[in-house]
Amino acid sequence: MTADGQDAERFDAAIRLSGLSLRQLWLRYVALGGNADVFDVEAFLQGLGTLASFERDVLAHAVNERLQEVLVETELPYLDPGPDLPGREDDPVDVLTDLLEPDQDQEPGRGSNPDPKRGTDQDRSPD
Repeated sequence: MTADGQDAERFDAAIRLSGLSLRQLWLRYVALGGNADVFDVEAFLQGLGTLASFERDVLAHAVNERLQEVLVETELPYLDPGPDLPGREDDPVDVLTDLLEPDQDQEPGRGSNPDPKRGTDQDRSPD
């Protein structure tokens, strides 16, 4: 069996696991910068043709991304994730909201200037 034939078998197994159709795989491949047409990709996957190493790597990347998506969906959630484990990240929307909206519990004059026209004590000249 040739190296291309072995590659085709490995690709075939990974693609079956990914659940992608040829068309879905090719669209992902093209979106990542692949240049081969769907017929060349199909010929490679059937062991009837070859792809340049760059094209093969882009195709592998497209399959690997899908495998990552499939495998992530099957992970079990943690009941109490530690601080360094997935699931403990703050929601980006909440973080932005906290940064953009002033804290309602903050006392006037603490950490901010309640009257910007007056300035701070340092801005005033001694009388």
